[in-house]
Amino acid sequence: MACGIAGIVLPEPGPVGAILTEMLDALQHRGPDSAGYGLYRDVDTAVFVLELPAEDGEMELLSEVERALEGRQLKRVERIAEDAGTRVYRLFVEGFSTGRQGQRELAEVVEKIENSDITVLSAGHGFEILKDVGTAAEVSEQYGVEAIEGTHGIGHVRFSTESEVDRYHAHPFQSYMIPNMAVVHNGQITNYYTIRERLEIKGYQFKTNNDSECIVVYVADKLRDGYSLEEAMEEAIRDLDGPFCFIISTPDAIAVARDPLGLRPGVIGFGKDGAVAVASEEVALRRIFGDELEGIEQIEPGEYEVFEVGGRG
Repeated sequence: MACGIAGIVLPEPGPVGAILTEMLDALQHRGPDSAGYGLYRDVDTAVFVLELPAEDGEMELLSEVERALEGRQLKRVERIAEDAGTRVYRLFVEGFSTGRQGQRELAEVVEKIENSDITVLSAGHGFEILKDVGTAAEVSEQYGVEAIEGTHGIGHVRFSTESEVDRYHAHPFQSYMIPNMAVVHNGQITNYYTIRERLEIKGYQFKTNNDSECIVVYVADKLRDGYSLEEAMEEAIRDLDGPFCFIISTPDAIAVARDPLGLRPGVIGFGKDGAVAVASEEVALRRIFGDELEGIEQIEPGEYEVFEVGGRG
């Protein structure tokens, strides 16, 4: 058994949450432990997804967050999930800058929030990660994923081979150096500790011991150094060892890469309406496109593809 990954780029804003839920449901046999979504809304408002202990009150949450926001406007707070020990909230915030400056501001706020008892599950401009233990359908229902409209997104169903099975260690993983970027991954990075050590020497901090987090930090570092997404993916295929297929998402594109030996599967589907989807198995593509499927391509071993929002790449 192995994890299942999926990604979708729509020709115009639409039901991205519902589409990814269908794709992940078709891949559910690949990963029963947890499921997650990285979704891009067609808005620029900053979105935070936060977890806090159930014994803490909502007023304590708002107080901590408002101090970290330093005068930025907290527009709306939604409680979106709850269990015996924790509650999860979605916060919409205005007042952040755009571009690289906005990314730095978001990263600073995340660091301040995490100095409290609050866990940041995601933070981004019009971007959010929703993930938890359970099937794709269960997580989608719990978090209202199917109601989310957007331009593109990625998803994951997990079969855990290392690290904990909980909400925090579910995919996608995010890099707060470039807060609007995330990864879903099927496979193992066998030189994980070597790559991680190089990145830590450069000052990057890791939130988990999951090798998938290393991928998104690696690609974020390349982008910060001026590489294009295409160049970063090419470097990742060269530098990362082991069996893998992963999807990177940014505000402008999704990109998929497969290991040089082709030990983990990946397929691309093209819809007649201009949509592009990526998945571990063809069954997920046929589930969403049906008779509107224009064609399917295999991702060749050692190759990558980039699909931009508003175009097929």
